[in-house]
Amino acid sequence: MKWWVKKNDPPYQLKRMAEVLGVTADYLLNDENDNGRRVVQMKDWELLEKIEKVDQMDAKDRETVKNLLDLAILKYSVKKLQAA
Repeated sequence: MKWWVKKNDPPYQLKRMAEVLGVTADYLLNDENDNGRRVVQMKDWELLEKIEKVDQMDAKDRETVKNLLDLAILKYSVKKLQAA
């Protein structure tokens, strides 16, 4: 530890938190992991598992799933606007 960093200083706390969690300080400060990809937190684990399976599909099938998702999101947005 550097002499100018005290244990109660925010930079030290951030470094320590990252060490405890096994991640980098950049990971905690940004919504990205070490590979520069966004970190996503999902509530629905079943949905996450399905998305991981879709990610393994060929490009044409992934595009089909994206289009279906776009339609579902559009339908949701319209319902939300109608309810307002």
